[in-house]
Amino acid sequence: MYGLERHAELLQALKHAKPRQRIHIIKNASKPVIEALCECCLNVLQGRVRLSSYQKKKRLSRHKVVLRRLVDRKVPLKQKKKILQRGGFLGALLGPLVGILGSVIPKLFGG
Repeated sequence: MYGLERHAELLQALKHAKPRQRIHIIKNASKPVIEALCECCLNVLQGRVRLSSYQKKKRLSRHKVVLRRLVDRKVPLKQKKKILQRGGFLGALLGPLVGILGSVIPKLFGG
């Protein structure tokens, strides 16, 4: 969770960015940012993030293989970046997390 808190603002920006902007952000992202995105995948796969049945069945279930590859430690960082740049699932993945992170950001900055 520490990686998510540290990169919460960037993750929110990714959620609201247009597809081309997302690709550009991910292409230039550092290792900790990619790791934070992979941590998002891990949290979703392990059920730590509450999802509606629509989000589970319709939006994320078709991307379960991709999500599992992002969580796999054997997959190199460069390949994870390519997977993230292909996209299609990033909005669905970050949607539920932005609400959670929205409550975390004020606590981090004393607001």
